[in-house]
Amino acid sequence: MRLRWTADRLRSGEGVGAIGLGADRAPPDLVSEQALRDHYALYLGYVDAFNRAAAGAPPETHGCPRTASFLVGAVALHEAYFLGVAASHPPPGDGPLVHAIWARFGGIDPWWDEMSAAARCARGWAILGADRDRSLHVVTLDTHDVGSEPDWEPVCVVDAYEHAYWRDFGPDRPGYLDVLSLCLDWPEMERRYAGAWR
Repeated sequence: MRLRWTADRLRSGEGVGAIGLGADRAPPDLVSEQALRDHYALYLGYVDAFNRAAAGAPPETHGCPRTASFLVGAVALHEAYFLGVAASHPPPGDGPLVHAIWARFGGIDPWWDEMSAAARCARGWAILGADRDRSLHVVTLDTHDVGSEPDWEPVCVVDAYEHAYWRDFGPDRPGYLDVLSLCLDWPEMERRYAGAWR
């Protein structure tokens, strides 16, 4: 999936192209247009730093030295977050991911309760990941590369950094998470789950 693909691109010296954010990818009830533009600009800075590092420059962002894994995570996780929300609010449906969530967590609501708790406690990311046997686990990363598990693929990615919500929600991270839960792109999440470790 995207994390492995992005890491391979950095190792090979290839750059990445930034994803676009069309109207279908920007739920207006999640964050304001200005907040989304600010967040997207931050992501574009990571893409630029990634491409400079892929071309042989030392990895850095904002004048600070970084590890290559930081840049891989910064690009891939932001993309997974942006592409994992949808303005159309698709419902969960009845696919293999939904069945796996029910089997592992006892339902969509208990799973989201665990995701929300993780996101409230994380400094950076809360992620629903699938391991090699496609079992689901909620993991947190305090930064783009700290706390990362080597043997999971992201299915649902929640950006819990303040830059994702502060402009519109202030310190109300739980309020942001409540709205985010309604904006998840379930067809995209099902696609990621189906492609995990294939």
